[in-house]
Amino acid sequence: GVEYFLDLSFQLKTATKWAAKGFEIGWEQIPLTAPVADAKLVAAKGPAVAVNGDAVNGEDFEIVFDSKIGAMKSWKLGGRELLLAGFRPDFWRAPNENDRGNKMISRNAVWRYAGRDWVPTTKGFEPAADGAVKITFSGPLPKDAGTCDVTYTVRRDGWVEVGFHLTPKQGLSDIPRVGMAGELPTEFDRVTWFGPGPQDTYSDRKEARVGLYSGTVAEQFT
Repeated sequence: GVEYFLDLSFQLKTATKWAAKGFEIGWEQIPLTAPVADAKLVAAKGPAVAVNGDAVNGEDFEIVFDSKIGAMKSWKLGGRELLLAGFRPDFWRAPNENDRGNKMISRNAVWRYAGRDWVPTTKGFEPAADGAVKITFSGPLPKDAGTCDVTYTVRRDGWVEVGFHLTPKQGLSDIPRVGMAGELPTEFDRVTWFGPGPQDTYSDRKEARVGLYSGTVAEQFT
């Protein structure tokens, strides 16, 4: 479960009029291709997960689902609420100036509220391996945009694995974004990630090293 990279840094050997000694004038990062074993979760401990209607309970947590919208309604750990609004499918992003120029807002309008207005037509709560439970929500997207399936596998130690599968209808316009969006309490104001960074890394801004980064949510304004 470990990845390795060779980092090369090219720095000034002596000071110049425009930069101090040690100033980095170039870099390269080369991923090493040695085989890497998949990381595995530690075996779960604690009593098997119990299901009571739309609520799933473990030793120190409770998760309540809203079957009408196919999302978590509440997630409490040790009595502390972790959610303000459960995560739901989201296929939109804030349009930029280029988007306005190429009519993205009208051209891709079918996706703007597709996630917000998605209403699952089937749901299921079923036992999973090692005392876990699997919750499934599925159904068609509005305006005949395709189908969406969301699954939650709740382990008995409180870990939750989320699966999200979209099957778009053929022939529709491109999708601005595919993901899920929700809300957390404001005290959860830090984020840690493994990947390019620490700055924004859109497709035209790839000059970023892969690493383990951390920062405040406010600092991720782009």
